[in-house]
Amino acid sequence: MFDIRLIRENPELVRQGLAAKNVSLDCAAWQKIDQERRDLLNAIENLRASQNAANEAISAALKNKEDPGAKITAMKALSNRISELEPKLKEINASLNDQLLRLPN
Repeated sequence: MFDIRLIRENPELVRQGLAAKNVSLDCAAWQKIDQERRDLLNAIENLRASQNAANEAISAALKNKEDPGAKITAMKALSNRISELEPKLKEINASLNDQLLRLPN
Protein backbone atom coordinates (compact mmCIF):
# COMPACT_ATOMS: atom_id res chain seq x y z
CA MET A 1 0.00 0.00 0.00
CA PHE A 2 1.23 3.48 -0.85
CA ASP A 3 2.08 5.82 1.96
CA ILE A 4 0.07 9.01 1.53
CA ARG A 5 3.21 10.98 2.42
CA LEU A 6 4.86 9.68 -0.74
CA ILE A 7 1.98 11.03 -2.82
CA ARG A 8 2.05 14.27 -0.86
CA GLU A 9 5.80 14.82 -1.15
CA ASN A 10 6.55 13.29 -4.57
CA PRO A 11 3.37 13.41 -6.66
CA GLU A 12 5.19 13.49 -9.98
CA LEU A 13 7.30 10.44 -9.10
CA VAL A 14 4.18 8.51 -8.08
CA ARG A 15 2.30 9.60 -11.19
CA GLN A 16 5.17 8.48 -13.42
CA GLY A 17 5.49 5.14 -11.65
CA LEU A 18 1.81 4.45 -11.99
CA ALA A 19 1.79 5.60 -15.61
CA ALA A 20 4.39 2.92 -16.32
CA LYS A 21 1.80 0.42 -15.07
CA ASN A 22 -0.95 2.02 -17.18
CA VAL A 23 -2.68 3.44 -14.11
CA SER A 24 -3.59 7.10 -13.99
CA LEU A 25 -3.67 9.06 -10.77
CA ASP A 26 -5.03 12.53 -10.21
CA CYS A 27 -2.46 13.65 -7.64
CA ALA A 28 -4.18 17.01 -7.19
CA ALA A 29 -7.39 15.29 -6.08
CA TRP A 30 -5.44 13.07 -3.69
CA GLN A 31 -3.59 16.04 -2.28
CA LYS A 32 -6.89 17.87 -1.79
CA ILE A 33 -8.38 14.93 0.14
CA ASP A 34 -5.19 14.56 2.17
CA GLN A 35 -5.17 18.28 3.00
CA GLU A 36 -8.83 18.11 4.02
CA ARG A 37 -8.01 15.15 6.29
CA ARG A 38 -5.04 16.94 7.81
CA ASP A 39 -7.05 20.14 8.39
CA LEU A 40 -9.85 18.18 10.04
CA LEU A 41 -7.40 16.27 12.22
CA ASN A 42 -5.73 19.53 13.24
CA ALA A 43 -9.10 21.09 14.11
CA ILE A 44 -10.06 18.08 16.26
CA GLU A 45 -6.71 18.13 18.05
CA ASN A 46 -7.07 21.86 18.76
CA LEU A 47 -10.59 21.32 20.08
CA ARG A 48 -9.36 18.50 22.33
CA ALA A 49 -6.60 20.76 23.66
CA SER A 50 -9.21 23.43 24.40
CA GLN A 51 -11.38 20.79 26.04
CA ASN A 52 -8.49 19.71 28.26
CA ALA A 53 -7.81 23.32 29.21
CA ALA A 54 -11.50 23.83 30.01
CA ASN A 55 -11.46 20.69 32.15
CA GLU A 56 -8.52 22.07 34.13
CA ALA A 57 -10.31 25.41 34.50
CA ILE A 58 -13.40 23.63 35.81
CA SER A 59 -11.29 21.69 38.31
CA ALA A 60 -9.63 24.91 39.46
CA ALA A 61 -12.99 26.62 39.81
CA LEU A 62 -14.34 23.75 41.91
CA LYS A 63 -11.26 23.84 44.14
CA ASN A 64 -11.74 27.58 44.64
CA LYS A 65 -15.46 27.00 45.33
CA GLU A 66 -16.46 29.06 42.30
CA ASP A 67 -19.36 28.34 39.99
CA PRO A 68 -18.05 26.42 36.95
CA GLY A 69 -21.38 26.59 35.09
CA ALA A 70 -20.19 28.75 32.19
CA LYS A 71 -17.04 26.68 31.79
CA ILE A 72 -19.04 23.46 31.78
CA THR A 73 -21.32 24.86 29.09
CA ALA A 74 -18.30 25.84 26.99
CA MET A 75 -16.79 22.38 27.46
CA LYS A 76 -20.04 20.73 26.34
CA ALA A 77 -19.99 22.89 23.21
CA LEU A 78 -16.44 21.73 22.50
CA SER A 79 -17.48 18.10 23.03
CA ASN A 80 -20.40 18.51 20.64
CA ARG A 81 -18.16 20.03 17.98
CA ILE A 82 -15.65 17.18 18.35
CA SER A 83 -18.51 14.69 18.06
CA GLU A 84 -19.57 16.37 14.81
CA LEU A 85 -16.09 16.32 13.27
CA GLU A 86 -14.92 12.83 14.28
CA PRO A 87 -17.33 10.93 11.98
CA LYS A 88 -16.24 13.11 9.06
CA LEU A 89 -12.60 12.32 9.81
CA LYS A 90 -13.36 8.63 10.12
CA GLU A 91 -15.17 8.69 6.77
CA ILE A 92 -12.31 10.51 5.03
CA ASN A 93 -9.73 8.14 6.53
CA ALA A 94 -11.70 5.10 5.43
CA SER A 95 -12.15 6.47 1.91
CA LEU A 96 -8.50 7.44 1.62
CA ASN A 97 -7.28 4.07 2.88
CA ASP A 98 -9.65 2.26 0.53
CA GLN A 99 -8.31 4.25 -2.42
CA LEU A 100 -4.70 3.66 -1.36
CA LEU A 101 -5.30 -0.07 -1.19
CA ARG A 102 -6.53 -0.02 -4.80
CA LEU A 103 -3.30 1.49 -6.13
CA PRO A 104 -0.69 -0.97 -7.37
CA ASN A 105 2.76 -0.73 -5.79
